[in-house]
This record gives sequence, C-alpha cells and structure tokens, in this order.
Amino acid sequence: MTSVELKVLVFGATGGTGHLILKHLMTVSTPQTVYKVTAVARNPSTLNDHPDIQNPNLTVAKGNLSDEEQVKSLVSLHDIVIFAAGLGILDGQKPNEFYSRSAKLIYEAINETQKSNPNRLKIKFVCITALGLCNDPERMYLLYKWTIKRWFQPCYDDMAIMENIFLNNNDDINYVFVRPAYLNNNIPDKELRVDMDGKFPLDEVNGLGWQLNRNVLAKFIVNNCVVSDKYDKKVLGVTY
Repeated sequence: MTSVELKVLVFGATGGTGHLILKHLMTVSTPQTVYKVTAVARNPSTLNDHPDIQNPNLTVAKGNLSDEEQVKSLVSLHDIVIFAAGLGILDGQKPNEFYSRSAKLIYEAINETQKSNPNRLKIKFVCITALGLCNDPERMYLLYKWTIKRWFQPCYDDMAIMENIFLNNNDDINYVFVRPAYLNNNIPDKELRVDMDGKFPLDEVNGLGWQLNRNVLAKFIVNNCVVSDKYDKKVLGVTY
C-alpha cells in the first residue's frame, strides 16, 4: 500500500506550545499517512534538545516571519501551516502588527499557491490566538476583563485583524483558529472543553473555564485540527 505524505509547516516551533506541537506531530503518522514536519526557527540550534530532533520526519529550517520571500516560499511547499508564534509579555502590551503582518503574508502565500495550482491539495491554516478576543460580557470574568484583557488589548486587537484576514474573504482557503484560555504548565492534563463560537466555554457543572494545560492544547491542535477535519473553518474557544 502506498502511503500519503502530508507536509506540515510550524511557525513558533521553539516556543512552549510549538515545542509540544512538534512532539505530538511525531506520533501521528500511520502506514497510510505520513506527516513530514518542517519547524521554522530563527536559531535552529535551539531545537537541538528536542526529543525528536533525530526523527527523519522532522526538519528544522532557519527563518523568521519577517522575511516575506522566505515565508511565501515555505508556505507554498506545505499542505498544513501551523502558527504557534507569539509575543512576549512586555511586547504584547504595546501596539504592534506582528500577528496581522504574519497573517497577511501567509494568507497571500496560500492564495497564490492554490490559484497557481488548482489541482493541488488545499492548504490548511491552523492558528493559535487567544480567548482574550472574546468580547461577550456574559462569558468573561470581571477581574480578567479589567486586568489582563486591558493590559494585552493591543495584542488582542492585532490578533483580531489576523483572524479577520482569513474569516472575511471570498477565497477558498481552509483554516482553524484556536483561542486558548490562560496557559498553565503546572496543572494536570485533562480533557478540554470547546466552544464553537470562539467564546469562553460554559456549562452548568464547570462554569466558565479560565486556564488550560499547554500540553493539552498542543495535543488538541494536532489530533483535532491537523489530523482531523472536524473543526475546519471554525473559530474555537478552548479551556478546562
């Protein structure tokens, strides 16, 4: 039996979530479908300690999201593009165009690639943003609304532009936007909750969730957004 090879590109591979996404991507290949992964890093040596660095299905490419020509070239060669890059705490509180600029380059690359080769497999864009984009007052803790959301509003504003570049278009481009709650590495792994409208998940038993284990998010991204088409063209709110 001939296997199908899917090429996955990961931006933000050296970050906390991206590092874990690589780990889970290395476990999902089957005899029928092989996932070939390219991890983009400004300094490839930062991934030398990754447990899967010797895996033949993993390649590390030197690059960054500010190089328009390189971004477009890399995107055109892959079937799935994962965006797990982000800003630091201080940069996230300042006006910026990091997310919207990156989204514009990736969107243009996907659109140009598909139009130039309409018979190729449609490229899927899987992107991590944040639950801070939710503006529903009934789905938001007051303390969060008046602290973290206000502090990081410049970052959330640019993330909203990023999402809208894909959501408000007439081109046939596939995407999944995942908005996680506060990521905490020090809480146990357990099943997350999903809101299909990109809001804080709410139920009678657990109420509003506000945090999520980073490893659980990475596993969800790979198993439910990369391998599966269950959430294609959706914006998801995820938390415990």
